[in-house]
Amino acid sequence: MKTGITKLDTHLHELFGPLGEGPRRFLAFLFLNVISWQSIVGTVLILHARALGIDSASVGVLNSLAFFASVLGIATKPLAERIGSKRLLMTGWTMRNILVAPLALSPWVYLRWGTSGAMILLSATVGLFCITRAFAGIAWSSWIHEIVPSESLARFYSIETIMTRLLGVTFGVICFFFLGSQPQLWRFSVIAACGVIAGLMSIRSIARVPGGQPPAMTSGTAWHHGFEIALRDRIFARFLGCMMLCTFVMAGEALLLTLLLRDRVGLGAGTILLFMSMGSLVTVFTTLRWRRIADTHSSPTSIAAATLLMSFCLLAMIPLCFGFEARGYAIALCLLVAVAETGTYVSSTRAYMLRMNPNYRHAYNALWAAALAVAGGISSLLVGWSIHWGTSTPFAIVAMGYALLMLATTFCFLRLPEGAVTCKTLSTHLFNPHRPIRSLVRIWGYVLRPGPSVDHRVSGASQTVPPDAPNDP
Repeated sequence: MKTGITKLDTHLHELFGPLGEGPRRFLAFLFLNVISWQSIVGTVLILHARALGIDSASVGVLNSLAFFASVLGIATKPLAERIGSKRLLMTGWTMRNILVAPLALSPWVYLRWGTSGAMILLSATVGLFCITRAFAGIAWSSWIHEIVPSESLARFYSIETIMTRLLGVTFGVICFFFLGSQPQLWRFSVIAACGVIAGLMSIRSIARVPGGQPPAMTSGTAWHHGFEIALRDRIFARFLGCMMLCTFVMAGEALLLTLLLRDRVGLGAGTILLFMSMGSLVTVFTTLRWRRIADTHSSPTSIAAATLLMSFCLLAMIPLCFGFEARGYAIALCLLVAVAETGTYVSSTRAYMLRMNPNYRHAYNALWAAALAVAGGISSLLVGWSIHWGTSTPFAIVAMGYALLMLATTFCFLRLPEGAVTCKTLSTHLFNPHRPIRSLVRIWGYVLRPGPSVDHRVSGASQTVPPDAPNDP
């Protein structure tokens, strides 16, 4: 009994070790912000739109707004450098929650003007929400990069991911009982209103975070100077290209899985959210292991393992495309998808932060957000248009195509270096450079296998990747 308690204390200390006042307060802001996001956009927006009778092609357009709007962050790069991350983020987050508030009126608009009127309301409110978020979003990662030391980045994002997933579980369970299988429209309205309230409350939390002041800029420097530095950074550019392919698949997969469970398997809105929350619960136990793999085997190796798992999940969606209605199979798929998504997020954010030049963080963030936004937006449009007719074949073709593209992305990540470490030089008891695919599957076993401690499974790694920040190119 004492041994078990000691191990638990060790893991809790490793995960929730001292981060400093700034990171802890930013996590408090993230807590409320996650509630707001889950209640307004994402899976609940897709289900809300379908409940209003909006077709899948239009749902794809709605889902793409959050991606395409992020390109606008490039325009606010000079503003972020002039007024600082704190003022920009607080102003943008205040506006976005005020502008999205009319979303709660969707049942009344639907009764008065039908599906077309509801589509206009959702497009306007969600569009404004995403635009204001994009204008201020450039300050998000810049502020984190400022207040979180490089050696604590993996811990910070692990805590953020676990917190997000636990909230996802709570949100899914609540929605399962509140929405049911055939929810009335006013129930979606209540969820949206709760999201607006949580978003407004988060603004007070962000005001207590230190830092976020304007950076010291050299007088006479052109507004596009940082972009030139970032684009000439070959290490960053190669990683960004790989992440664009990864985001293209991930964005399409999220929309595809939700519509697949609703339109082909026939699950209700509450059940879908419950199944996805089960995946969030599993990731609470796997996030720390993804983090350890990224720290000891390099972020590209960890991302490659996660993308290979996602490729397997996309192939596993094909039986559901043809009406396979086994709920146990659907639950298992949701669990694995969540694990793959979490591994990609934890590892890629760590890798991105380590490749960012701190002297030009706003420019790096703007390019990062814009590039991934374009990839995700195009993918959402493609999926929505491809499965517009709702037959089995388009679903299966999209799932197969995305699986093959994600497999190609896996090999791209295996070619990326991190510091002095590459997959060709990395050799541990988990990874054999001569058999990379078999090694990535072995990493799945480490991440998914219950029981053994993280330290025991990864001990003996011959090489640890130092969390060095990139130099000025």
